[in-house]
Amino acid sequence: MQAPLATITSSSTLPVCSGDSLMLTAGNGANFQWSNGASSQVTYATAPGNYTVMVTNGAGCSAISLPVTVAFFPATNSSISPTGNIVIVQGANAILTANSGNSYLWSTGSTSQAITVTTAGSYTVTVTDANGCKSAPATSQVSLLSSANLVTANGPTSFCNGDSVKLSSAFINGNQWFKNGVSIAGATSQHYMAKATGYYHVLYTPTSGIPVNSDSVQVIIRTVPNQIAATGDTVCQGEVAMISAPAVSGLTYQWYTSATGGTIAGTGLNFTTSAVQQTTTYYVTAVNSFGCESDQRTAVTVMTYQVPEANFTATNPVPVNGGFEVQFTNAASSASSYYWDFGDPSSNDNNSSDPDPMHLYAQPGDYTVTLITSSAEGCTDTISKILTVVLNNHLFVPTGFTPNNDGNNDIFRVRGNNIRHSEMHIYNQWGQQIWFSLKETTGWDGKMNGEMVPNGTYAYMIRVTFDNGTTEMLRGNISVIR
Repeated sequence: MQAPLATITSSSTLPVCSGDSLMLTAGNGANFQWSNGASSQVTYATAPGNYTVMVTNGAGCSAISLPVTVAFFPATNSSISPTGNIVIVQGANAILTANSGNSYLWSTGSTSQAITVTTAGSYTVTVTDANGCKSAPATSQVSLLSSANLVTANGPTSFCNGDSVKLSSAFINGNQWFKNGVSIAGATSQHYMAKATGYYHVLYTPTSGIPVNSDSVQVIIRTVPNQIAATGDTVCQGEVAMISAPAVSGLTYQWYTSATGGTIAGTGLNFTTSAVQQTTTYYVTAVNSFGCESDQRTAVTVMTYQVPEANFTATNPVPVNGGFEVQFTNAASSASSYYWDFGDPSSNDNNSSDPDPMHLYAQPGDYTVTLITSSAEGCTDTISKILTVVLNNHLFVPTGFTPNNDGNNDIFRVRGNNIRHSEMHIYNQWGQQIWFSLKETTGWDGKMNGEMVPNGTYAYMIRVTFDNGTTEMLRGNISVIR
C-alpha cells in the first residue's frame, strides 16, 4: 500500500502581524495531526515556530510533512502625549500627539500624527507601522475647565490686616500669578499667599496649546482698629469693679483677664469684674464692624482699698447701779470711724461711735453686739458676736430657743462665768429623758435620737459646779419654737 503525500500550504509566505494568525492547510488525507495539537485539515498558527502535520490515508498509511516556519512581526504599540487625563481651559486648546508610526487614524477621522482639540471627550488613535501592522487603540481623556474655576480661594478673600488667603491654580505647573494685571516676580507655583488688597489671577500656559488667563479674584484687607484708652476703677477689697472703654462709632469691645491668649471674659463698653481682693489688671481690645480686632490689648487697672477688718473684745460684766457694765475694746485694723450696736434696744444709749465704748445692761441675758468699722476711703466691715451678760458664779438660762438652722438662737445652753463642770438633762411632758450632756460646752439642738422634736415646752435640770467648788442646780421649762 502506498503512503500519502504529506504537504502544507501557507496562506502567506510573509511574516504576519502580532495578534493575527496564519492559515496552514494540509494535503488530502483521511486524518490529520498537527504539531500544535490540531486534528483538522486546516489549522491557524498564532505563535512563531516550525509547524508539521502527519497525514493518514484511508488505508491507514501515514506520512509526516516537511516543517513550515511561521514568523511574526514585532507588536506595534500606540501612545498619546501628553499622557494621563488632560484638562484644558475653556477658550484654549490642547495638542494630542501619537507616537511615531507609518500612518494614523484618530477617532475624529484625522490621519495626522497630531490633532488639536478644544472640546471635552475621549480621543483614540490607532498607529500602523511600516509592516502594515496596526496597534491597539490608545485613548486620552480630555476635560474642559472654565476660566472661572481655574483659580480657587482656600478661605475668605476679605479679612483683617495681618492675615492672608491661599489662592490655588487648578494646574501644578505652567502658572504665573498676577496682581492688578502685573506679574508677580517668582510667583510661578500652584499656590500663592495673597496678603494685600488687589485683583489676582493666574496665567496658565499648558505644555501644548495656547496660554489662558483665569478670572480675577478680589482680595480685600480690612484695617485693624488702633489700640484704645480705657478707664479703670478703685474699689474696696471684696467688691466688684466697673471698668469702661470709650464709645466710638463702629467699634465693640472684648475684655480679657490676661495680656495674651485666654478666652473672652466679657463684651461691651463696660465690664463688671468679679470680686476683687487686690490690685488687678484687666485687658480690652476694640473690634470693628468687619470683625477685625486691635492687635494689642490695652491694660486696665483696678485698684483696691484695704477693708478695715472689724473685731472687738468685751470684759466680764461688772454690777453697777443695779445693772451690768461691760467695757468693749475694738481690735479693728485701718479703721477711721466706728458704729456700735449693743443689741440692747430698750436702752437709750444702745449705739455708740466711740472706738472703745462702755455699756450698761439692765438685765442678764444673751445680747448680739455688732461693730461696723469704716475707713477714710469709705470701705466698711461688720462683725457680730453674742455677749452673755451674767455675773461671776451666776447662771443665765434662756426661756426658749429656735432650732431652725438660721444661725441665730439654734442651741439651748446654760450661760455663766467660772463654770468648771455642768450637766444638762431634757425631759418631755411625760417625764421621759430625751437628751442629756455632761459637757458644759455642749447644748441641746432640739433633737431626740437625731430627729427634731415637736414645738412645745420641755423640762430641764441643770447642775453646775463653779471654779470655787460651789454647785448650783436649776430646774425649769424651755420652749422649742420654730
